[in-house]
Amino acid sequence: MYRDIFNYEFNLGFHVPKKDMCDLCEKFRMASDTEKAAMQTTYDLHQRNRNLARKNKEDDKETGKTNAALNRANDPNALYLKYAFDSGFVRVDLFRRSRRSTPNPDLVHLYPGPLSIYAAKYKDLQILYISGLIPSTYHHFYKSLKHE
Repeated sequence: MYRDIFNYEFNLGFHVPKKDMCDLCEKFRMASDTEKAAMQTTYDLHQRNRNLARKNKEDDKETGKTNAALNRANDPNALYLKYAFDSGFVRVDLFRRSRRSTPNPDLVHLYPGPLSIYAAKYKDLQILYISGLIPSTYHHFYKSLKHE
């Protein structure tokens, strides 16, 4: 009796599902024919993305079988790679070293000072901060811009 009420009057399932379904798939399954026609393109795109995700997962599993990368518990900051099956493992550091062997180059400024902007652009910026579209904390910056 309860099963009939839930299944037919409220359109609710009264069993444990065999597998989890996402909300979109469940909504599409429970929809009427007219609703299904409206949702068809969204549902097809969803199914295509689901199949691509499964394919990527399978590809990653296959890559993991042939890829010779190794993490060691006693050296967590390094990854050990094998570039060829007949060579040994090569240690690759995962963190940047604190000391550099080459000094940083001194960068020079490209321009001696701030560049000026066109008068029309300056006028448009004035209109924007006067109208309140630019927050008041930035008004001083826009007022002090050099313009032609």
